[in-house]
Amino acid sequence: MSDNLEIVGFDLGHGESALAHTTLVSANEPEPLSIHNRPTVLSVVGVGAEGRVAIGENAVRQSEHMAEMFVRFKALPPADGPWPGERALVLFVGGIVRELVESRQIPRIEDARVFVGVPSGWTGESDSARRLERYRAALRAAGLLHVEFVPESRAAFMQARESGELQLGLAQLSGQVLVVDLGSSTADFTQVRDLHPLPLDFGNNALGAALIEQTLLRHALERHEDARRLAAFYDRHPARHAYDELSWRTLKEEYFNAESAGNAEPRARNIFAFELEDGDELLLRAVVDRAAMRAALAEPQPALGGIGWREALQNSLTAARAGIGGNPDLVLFTGGASRMGFVVQDAQAIFPGTRVVRGKAPELAIAKGLAWWGRARLRAAAFTAEVDALCAQPPEGPSAIGTVVRTELPVLLDALAPAMARGLAEQVIIPWGRAWRTGQLVTLREFEHATEVQAANWIESDTGHAAVAEAAQAWLVRLARALETLTDPICDRYRLPRRALVIEATTHVSGELMAGRTADSLNFSHVQGIATVVNLVTAAVVASLVGGGGKALLLAGPVGWVIGFVGAAALLFAGQKAAREAVKGWNIPVLARRAVISDERLLRKVREGVPEIAGKLRAALSEGPAEDLAHAIEAQIRAALLTRAEDALVRLG
Repeated sequence: MSDNLEIVGFDLGHGESALAHTTLVSANEPEPLSIHNRPTVLSVVGVGAEGRVAIGENAVRQSEHMAEMFVRFKALPPADGPWPGERALVLFVGGIVRELVESRQIPRIEDARVFVGVPSGWTGESDSARRLERYRAALRAAGLLHVEFVPESRAAFMQARESGELQLGLAQLSGQVLVVDLGSSTADFTQVRDLHPLPLDFGNNALGAALIEQTLLRHALERHEDARRLAAFYDRHPARHAYDELSWRTLKEEYFNAESAGNAEPRARNIFAFELEDGDELLLRAVVDRAAMRAALAEPQPALGGIGWREALQNSLTAARAGIGGNPDLVLFTGGASRMGFVVQDAQAIFPGTRVVRGKAPELAIAKGLAWWGRARLRAAAFTAEVDALCAQPPEGPSAIGTVVRTELPVLLDALAPAMARGLAEQVIIPWGRAWRTGQLVTLREFEHATEVQAANWIESDTGHAAVAEAAQAWLVRLARALETLTDPICDRYRLPRRALVIEATTHVSGELMAGRTADSLNFSHVQGIATVVNLVTAAVVASLVGGGGKALLLAGPVGWVIGFVGAAALLFAGQKAAREAVKGWNIPVLARRAVISDERLLRKVREGVPEIAGKLRAALSEGPAEDLAHAIEAQIRAALLTRAEDALVRLG
């Protein structure tokens, strides 16, 4: 994948559209792309009598000379059958592609990766996959050959996180965030937790702010003394109707700008002149004041189930709160419609105590966020491919990761064996040796059986697990340093901190591991990084030493320890030629036991024998589970590294 791969974020909006650009290895914020020397373009396309296509304000200015004029054509296509907006979409996007190529901003648009924003609600529609594929085909016909769809509210969150324009710290964004994108055609919601989007994506496909300006225009027409003639004029000139709707959108924005500036009586005005076919001229005086806006917001809308726009927004926010299960830590609004002052007020009422913020430059937020998102996704794919290559096993031997694991594995076994030997000596052999010495156990055979059973129990206990986990955790710190020699060059190539792939040693060991469960019942799915690998090592060691024939590997016949340490007195009493099996069945008098083996001597003998115990354990681990353990650790390291790779790029952008 080329380092200079062009990445475009395309916010194809109902009222206006915006695009932003970056490259695969760029470290800078995405830059807006200009259409007709402006960072945004009206989503309008017209076709002249001679077939020439004009978009944006160029189309609006020539509207009276256009044979066809299209506005508000953004919609999810039907799965089959006629799609009224398809021609308009292809013409509009084709015009944008032509502008980008001719202006040399994206000269090879056919190679660019384009991330197009879509409302989250689209994905919940029936046959959404087929319908989105039809949408993709239309974009391809317009000249965008490599398209990926991204929920618009996710892109808004990406922009807020990466740009830093809202001065929100990582701690605030790492909590539970509700992102609300209010556009001209839809309202889009996404829940984000710990910087990752969750499956709450939903939206209201009808709750677009365009309904407000359409209602303002309709109310003005209804109040006009020549309402019928004006309505007839609009019927004959749909292009002019589209143009005037956009003008009312401007009036709406002027009203809310005045309101946010503290104007006690916010108001926006304009005069529309109509030259009728009979030579008459009509004037429509447009006034958007508080009364007009309240009426427009309260007007029952058939598209919203017969309720007003503001009430529909409140209902959607309430539904989002229910979906989250309470108040989020942060509510982030974006999209041009979020500038309406009541939006933040209503959100603060519905989410009491929650911080509610509105993005800056909402007209560019989605496009930039899409470019951020696209760069992160493509870099993640390339980055993880390189990490995956480290883990790929060639036919002739282990992978690069596997080689490091196998090189370092003896160090783990060298640490495990003495740690376990010390624990077994102190927690098992000495207590039961004292029990035999004081007559609580009658024979050495009982001692042998007790130590075998208790050794297995100790290894499966919390303290046994902890002994294995402590050695494993220290070893994994060493292993991580060895792995860095492989991962550092990859981090350097992608301009990431070298520790982006480190398996952090501070990760706590899973509490479930310490619950005394057997190796087969442990579940590692909820822990990550070093805790997962520590759990894996612990479970593998425990299973190999106490499962099935593992007890024989563990103790190698405990009589070797029993007679070697404690049974020395019995050998002296019976003579060196006595059979060991016979000795194990003898009931040696307690006074003899105490006389020959004092408590101090018992402790000394057992502790002196720890290296012998460790040697037997080391041999058992090497001959039994070592290769299986290496395979398991390699697989877990691979999974941990790939997770960190995805994490590093999605989090760092």
